Amino acid sequence: GKFWKKGKMKLGLEIWKQSKVVNSVISVSQFRFSKMDSSTQDGPKVRERTRELVHEEKWLRFKKVFYTVDNSPEVTYEYFERTTRKGEIDGVEVIPILKDEEGKEKLVMIANYRAPVGKFCLEFPAGLIDEGEEIAHSALRELEEETGYKGDPDSVKADYPALYIDAHKSTENTIPVRVHIDGTLEDNKNPKQKLEAEEVIKIHLVSLDSPLADLTRLAKEHDYCYDAKVYMMLMGMQFKM
Repeated sequence: GKFWKKGKMKLGLEIWKQSKVVNSVISVSQFRFSKMDSSTQDGPKVRERTRELVHEEKWLRFKKVFYTVDNSPEVTYEYFERTTRKGEIDGVEVIPILKDEEGKEKLVMIANYRAPVGKFCLEFPAGLIDEGEEIAHSALRELEEETGYKGDPDSVKADYPALYIDAHKSTENTIPVRVHIDGTLEDNKNPKQKLEAEEVIKIHLVSLDSPLADLTRLAKEHDYCYDAKVYMMLMGMQFKM
């Protein structure tokens, strides 16, 4: 009788209490998940107010951009952009692969004197795209000007995305272009550079069997510095091997 009823009421009360705790936990969990999910999907709101020109020279502009992140105080960020861009892309970066008379493939590298660091830097041939110029034409032109080698137009592969070189301080971007060079052609047996007066460029051939080791040896022998893109690409090739 009474004992059973009291026990039943006590059990019911306990079940009701437990259900309230469970529901409370579920509600908090759902709230937290919903909040985290919203943050994951949308992320911080970045609102750009304006951009201002600070100073301009022949090749570069120094600018500032003003923006806020969510409700934080306004940020002022400094950066550079090239004055020479005619479309969406600044330049090309050529990855030239030379097949010599023995059938061996080598990368054509350049050591380019870079005044800001006061050293020759190991790089791929590269340059700015002229107004109205096709990417493939720009790559072949820059290759011949900087190295003297004439690339095979049919081998040009340029269907890659634009790569930003240093997006933390510049809008400059480039398109990588792969080009093959027939080393058996007369023009490529004794290549002649067509450099601008201010350009100082040396040519080096790097074995595709051990590109990073060859690059490191060149840097040590001549006190060259490395272009970051080149070094990281060759590191990747080494990992793959």
